[in-house]
This record gives sequence, C-alpha cells and structure tokens, in this order.
Amino acid sequence: MNKIDHEIRLSNPDMGGEEAKAAYDAVMSRWPGEGVKTAQFEDMFAKYVGVKYAIACANGTVALHMIWSSYGIGGGDEVITPSLTFISTATSLYYVGAKPVFAEIKEDTFNIDPEDVLKKITPKTKAVIAVHYAGQPADMDELKKICKEHNLILIEDAAEAHGAEYKGKKAGSLGDAAMFSFTCTKIITTGEGGLILTNDKDINDKVRLLKNHGQTAPYQHDSWGSNYRFNDISAAIGIEQLKKLPKIFKTKNENAKYLTEKLNKIKGIKTPAIASGRTHPFMIYSILLDENLINKRDSILKYLQDNKIQARAYFPPAHLQKVFEKEGYKEGSLPVTEKTWKRIISLPFGVRITKEEMDYVRETLGRALKESNRVAAGL
Repeated sequence: MNKIDHEIRLSNPDMGGEEAKAAYDAVMSRWPGEGVKTAQFEDMFAKYVGVKYAIACANGTVALHMIWSSYGIGGGDEVITPSLTFISTATSLYYVGAKPVFAEIKEDTFNIDPEDVLKKITPKTKAVIAVHYAGQPADMDELKKICKEHNLILIEDAAEAHGAEYKGKKAGSLGDAAMFSFTCTKIITTGEGGLILTNDKDINDKVRLLKNHGQTAPYQHDSWGSNYRFNDISAAIGIEQLKKLPKIFKTKNENAKYLTEKLNKIKGIKTPAIASGRTHPFMIYSILLDENLINKRDSILKYLQDNKIQARAYFPPAHLQKVFEKEGYKEGSLPVTEKTWKRIISLPFGVRITKEEMDYVRETLGRALKESNRVAAGL
C-alpha cells in the first residue's frame, strides 16, 4: 500500500515564481488598487472566452448581485436555480429582494434539469441560472430554448468552469451574462475575486457603475452603487494564472483519466460522467456511491478524512438550509437532488495532485467501501 505522510488537500493551486513576481511588481508600482493590471486581466479573460466585456470585482457573490441588479431583477421576481450549488448562487438574490425557486438536477451530471425548469416557470419568473457543477457545462441548448420561449434571462454560474467548453464555445459565452470566481479551490485563483462576462454593452456599463459607487466622474455619483472593485495585485496574479490555464486544463483531464481508470475497478461507486459535446475541467471530482451505501456515506467520508484525504460532499442542498426555511422547502421537496447528494463524495483533485496521491486515494477509498459493504452485509 502507498504511504502518504501529508494531507491530500482539496486544492493545491499551480502557483509559483511567476505569480510572486507579478504581485511584487504590482506592489512596487505604488498603485496596488484597481488600475492598469485589472484592465489587462479583464481584456485577456474576455478574449480567452470570446465575449466583448469582462468586469473584475471583489468576488463571485457580489458579481451575482450586480448581475441581478443590472438586469432589473428585484422584489417579487423569481429566478430558477439548482439547489446543488454553493449557497451564494441563491442567497445573492436576497440582495435585490428576489426569490430563488429551486429546480431538480440530472443525476448523471449534477446540473440543473431543463425539464424541471419548465415546470417551475411562473408569471413571476425573470431568469434561470445554470450552475456548471464542478465545471461541466449544463444543458445550455435546452435552457436557451426555454428562456427564449418564455422571455427569460439566462445566466451562467461558471464559478467552477474556467476553460470548459460546450459544443466548441467556452463557458461564460453561453448565456446573457456569466459569473466566474477565483477563490483558492477554483481551476485558477487570485486568492479571492470574481468576474462578470457579457456581450451586452448596457449591462457592462451598469455593472461598472454598480461596482464603483455609481461614479461617472471623480466624486460625481449619478446612480446607486457600492465598492465591489478588484485590485491590481490580484489581477497581476490572475494574468499569470490565465496564461497557465490551457496547461492546467490539460493536466487535470489527464489526472481525471488516470483516477477514473483506477476507481472504475472498485465496486460500489460511479465515476464522473461527461455529457456529449462538452469538456470538463474537474474543479472537483465527485463520485456517486451505489444506493445501498447511502447510509454509509458519512462514515466513508470520515474514514477518508481520518486517513489524510480532505474529502467533502459538494454541495449540501441549498433548499434545505435554514436561510431558505421561510420559502417553504423541506425534506422531500427535491427528491432527485436530495437522494443524489446523499450519494456524493467529492475527492481532492488539485492540479498538482500526484499519481502516488491518487493511488493512495484509490486504495483508501477501496478499504472504506470494503468495510462498509461488509457492515451492510451484516458480516
């Protein structure tokens, strides 16, 4: 058996001397706030994805807030969202007084189910947000058709989808607007940070006002806004990270292939599915336990964690969080989402994970499953 003397972390970003020098240069420029480097990062990201406008901001949550505000979504409006997502996809709607309406996911990709989206549309529905789970794009053609037929805005939560493609087009260019995040667990990182992408000049202009106090000229404020600005230290790091993104994407896919081949030899689990016409950046690598092991999921997770593997279950369904209690959701409201989440184990999958570490994950998971199967069988 492989021996590991360190914790295998969820994330291990590909950062080094290039990012350190870029950050140092930004500091030594004597203007570390939002400036030239931020503009350069925005331009590079827009060109990489293939859209007209990119607006960098403090983080992905405020990016969503500004998207809702810029589209005029507010009190009494509804936005359809999956529940299997990080909480801010839905809570950001509370910033503008709107209401999240949760839809089911597809069990194979963990992405929002277009058929259930159709069922959740009401006269109050203004938008649909497609979360690209773990970075794999959602069923965008079906969602676009639905949104067009019902005159709805289609937003991408592409927080995990850096570099992913859907039928030859980059994630972030598939809806009316998109949000990216650059926290430490993401494909590329600036520590913290977010980005909005759009081809709509009006939305671009509104977002830029919103993130800088509604300021049209120095100390001239023509509309409401806040301070959601970015900074040139983070932007300088982001520029270097974006240069590495093609290599990072390639490495993660090679690692995913290696780990999948190893894990497919284990009984009791299902490895990640990649749907037709899309690429997967594997921000996280989530497996599904067989249904007969649902009650053993938490003990398997603990076994992995006790053996230095920083595994998680991404994500606890948002509709069951206390913050949404007033919306009337309860256990059983989204049976597919709830049952799927109870089977999920998300394994560490940073870009710098080694074959030795992946072998150790495979062996440790195998032992955990063997023990669970033995207990389930009453042996």
